[in-house]
Amino acid sequence: MGWSAAPSPAASRHPLPRAGEGLSREDPRPLAHAVNVDGPANLARVAPSILHFSSNYVFSGAEERFYAIDDEPQPVNEYGRTKLEGERAIARMNPRAFIIRSSWIFGPGKESFISTAHRRLRAGERVRAVSDVWASTTYVGDLVQRVAELIEHADFGLHHIVNAGVCSNESFAREAALLVDADESLIEAASTREVHDAPRPRYTPLLAMPPLRHWRAALAAYIHSAP
Repeated sequence: MGWSAAPSPAASRHPLPRAGEGLSREDPRPLAHAVNVDGPANLARVAPSILHFSSNYVFSGAEERFYAIDDEPQPVNEYGRTKLEGERAIARMNPRAFIIRSSWIFGPGKESFISTAHRRLRAGERVRAVSDVWASTTYVGDLVQRVAELIEHADFGLHHIVNAGVCSNESFAREAALLVDADESLIEAASTREVHDAPRPRYTPLLAMPPLRHWRAALAAYIHSAP
């Protein structure tokens, strides 16, 4: 694969995942701004090209629909607000920026709920899954492949990259249970208010063009490749 069109874009990553999303012990705003805005903006200022990952949390989720790249963002928490501010700062400072909005990423090397639910259920462990927040999910293998295509073709700008379909943590866990032949009664549905301190947007699936395969197919591939 050739990379000459966009040589070695700098990657904007987060040393602390989802900074500002759910911290409650102290004011999360300075940390969220430093990680999601200042750091990426400084990198965009000096790098010849930059690859930056953003989030579905830039949208409010007030409308029950898929959100496109030209929809107006309206974040409801500090994480979403700083992610949006970071996007805009990078776009202003670097015309050779790849800005990728993704959502609920799962796959090898991640310890998130959706990355580990199948293993926990197969082991007979009870899991608590949020049932009233809905979004897209993204298999990291599919994400990497699509990002590589964008870089190869120097397709700069804002992109949504997610697997097709929409789910909650509960429906994702139930599909995982089915795939590993686990008892669905191990899954306890919970509301986001019971699990999270900070507010979450209720319904934020992203419209990706072209779409990736459906999240159920991606989950099956993940489980079969890395049990």
